[in-house]
Amino acid sequence: MVYSVGFELSGESSQSYQTLYQCATDPTHFYNAEDGEQLKQAFRDISLKLSSLYLSQ
Repeated sequence: MVYSVGFELSGESSQSYQTLYQCATDPTHFYNAEDGEQLKQAFRDISLKLSSLYLSQ
């Protein structure tokens, strides 16, 4: 599972946006934050999703 987070990207057609979008496992693992609050929320969401994971053999 790969998450990617963009901050103040130039728009959906920009190369930086497309690169980060394509690096994420799927669209639900990509965050495009336009300001500091959205950036904090993205990392909160990711941390909540990761906290529910566990390792098994």
